[in-house]
Amino acid sequence: MYTDQQSNEPCGIRLMRLMETRLIEIIRQERSNDKSIHLYGTGGYWVAFEESAYLLCQVFSAEVLSVISHASYPFPIVMASISDQELAAYSRRHIVKRNEPEYKELVATAISFEEYRRWHAREVREFM
Repeated sequence: MYTDQQSNEPCGIRLMRLMETRLIEIIRQERSNDKSIHLYGTGGYWVAFEESAYLLCQVFSAEVLSVISHASYPFPIVMASISDQELAAYSRRHIVKRNEPEYKELVATAISFEEYRRWHAREVREFM
């Protein structure tokens, strides 16, 4: 949970803190994820990583994708983000499994590992 001071910080600072403190834990969780979109609040945006990013891209057509690296993880990581407004509009019409101030879990269609693997390879191709 963010303090009042942290909640007023720019999105980029909040995203950097999330990646510094929780990214490896999030990646481990994503390895067994096949039908949930785990979203993390960074201010005006929500971010998803790896399998959740793939599922987010299946639901939202206007996603923003980034490929990132982390000193403690040897492979490129795909991150997708959506605006708070997009998530709010979606949440009015769909099931939100967990709804916390800085974390949301959306119900999604089960992931196809082969399709995810091809998508991931395509997204990180230029990064490698």
